[in-house]
Amino acid sequence: MGAWNPGAILFAVGSALFSWLLLRGRMIPVPLAWLGVIASILLVIILPLQLAGLIEGLATQLIWLPMLVFELGFAMWLIVKGVAAPLRRQSE
Repeated sequence: MGAWNPGAILFAVGSALFSWLLLRGRMIPVPLAWLGVIASILLVIILPLQLAGLIEGLATQLIWLPMLVFELGFAMWLIVKGVAAPLRRQSE
């Protein structure tokens, strides 16, 4: 049975919310934001199953790969492009 790691589960939940906000705000490319949402939800589902002992072995390490791809892609996007600035309204 895997060790109880509340930090990993809280990270996954926070990451899912953050990725959803990035997706809704269209601040990063949509496919990259969707990757973050899907990777986070995958972790939110799999980590409790790992805790219950239903998933063991290599699968417990491989579930982090989509998050790794999202985190590195997001970091590179921020370094190179930054986020899209909101449109300013012109006062009348």
